[in-house]
Amino acid sequence: MTAPGSGARSGARSGERFRRYLVAVAVTVSGNWAQNVVMAIVALDVSDSALVAGLAISLKQLPLLLIAPMAGRFIDDRSKSLLVARAQTGAGLLTFALFAAAVGGALSTPLILAYALALGMFSVIDVPARVALIADLVPEGRISRATSAANTASALGRVIGPAVAAVMIAAVSTNAVFALNAFSYLVTASLFLSLRTEPTPIAGPTGEHRTSTRQLLKSSTFLPVYVLVFVVAVLVVNSQVVLLVLIRDVLRVEEGRYGVLLFVLGVGAVAGTLATGRLASPRVGQLALVTLIAGCALLVIAWASEFLVVAIAATVAGVAVGSFATASSTYLQLKSASTGRGQALALFEALFTGASPIGAALAGVFAEAFGAPRTLTVFGLVVTSVALAVLLTGSGERNPLPPEEQEP
Repeated sequence: MTAPGSGARSGARSGERFRRYLVAVAVTVSGNWAQNVVMAIVALDVSDSALVAGLAISLKQLPLLLIAPMAGRFIDDRSKSLLVARAQTGAGLLTFALFAAAVGGALSTPLILAYALALGMFSVIDVPARVALIADLVPEGRISRATSAANTASALGRVIGPAVAAVMIAAVSTNAVFALNAFSYLVTASLFLSLRTEPTPIAGPTGEHRTSTRQLLKSSTFLPVYVLVFVVAVLVVNSQVVLLVLIRDVLRVEEGRYGVLLFVLGVGAVAGTLATGRLASPRVGQLALVTLIAGCALLVIAWASEFLVVAIAATVAGVAVGSFATASSTYLQLKSASTGRGQALALFEALFTGASPIGAALAGVFAEAFGAPRTLTVFGLVVTSVALAVLLTGSGERNPLPPEEQEP
C-alpha cells in the first residue's frame, strides 16, 4: 500500500528535477548560440574567408548527421543524465583549451575547424540524450507538455545567446565569450549530473529489446514521420537563407528587415511550441497538417509583393515549424519503446538538426541559380506534396514495432 502523500512527494521531486533540466537546457543552448556567433567572427578574422566561417558552423553539425543514428543504442543502454553531463564536461574542457589558444595568440584555421568538428562529436551524444532524458524525468502523460517546455527553453536560448555574445564582444572581447561558454558547460554538466537517472534495462518483463535504425526506417509507424522531419528541416527551416535574397533582390527593402523576419519566425516558433504542448498524444495526420501549412506559407512568401504579407506568412511558417518540432519529438518518444527511445530520438536529431548544412547549401545554390521566388516555390511545392501524400495515405497511424520485431 502506498503511504499517504507519497505520490505528492514523488510528483514534487519530479517537478523539481524537471525545472533543473529546463534551466540546464536554457543555459547550454544560450552558450551554444553565443559560441556560434563568436566562432563565425573569429574564423573570418583568422582566415579572411567566408567559406571557412561557414565551415566552422557546418562542421559542428556534421557528426550529428553522420554518426548520431549509430549512437542511439549506446544512449539507450546508459544513464542519459550521466551521458549528457560527461558530454558537457568534455565540451567545456575543449572550449577552455580553445580559449587558452586564443589568449596565447595561437589560433589558426586548422585549429578552429578541428575544434568545431570535435565539439560536434560531443553533440552526437549530448543532443539526442538530452531530449530522451525528458521521458525519464516526467510521467508519460506529461511528455508532450514537458517537450513543449524544453523546446521553449531552447527557443529562448537561441535569442539570449546571440544577445549575450553581442554585448560581451562590444564590452570585453571575443575571448570573453569563449571563457563564459566554457564555464557554462561545466555548470550545466553539474545540473545534469544532479538529475541521477538510471539506464533502461536491456530487456524488461514484457520482452522489450533494442530497436535499430533500420527497423525504425522500415516501420510504417516511424518512416512517414522521419520523412516529414527531413523535409521540414531541409526545405522549411533552411529557407531562412533565401529570405535575405528575397528582401534584397525582389522586395527591395532595407536589409535590416531580414532581422524582422527572423524575429517573427522565432516568435511564431515559440507560439507553436507552447500551443502544441496541449496535445497529449500527437498523431501523424497532425504532423502532416502542420507541414502542409508550412509549405503553403512558403508559397505565399514566394510570390508576395509586400513586406507585410511576407512577415505574416513567415509568422505562420514559424508557428508551423515550432508546432511540428514539438509534436514530432513527442510522437517519437511516445511511440518508441522505452528501450528504443534514444535510438528514435538520435535519428530525429540527425535529420532535424544535423541536416542543416545540407539545407543551407541547397537553399543557397537554388537561390543563386533560380532566384528567391522560384526557389521558395519549388520548396513549397515539395513540402506540400509530401504532406498531402502522408495525409491521403494515412501513413503511420498504426501501432509501433511489436517486441518480436525488435532486435535482441
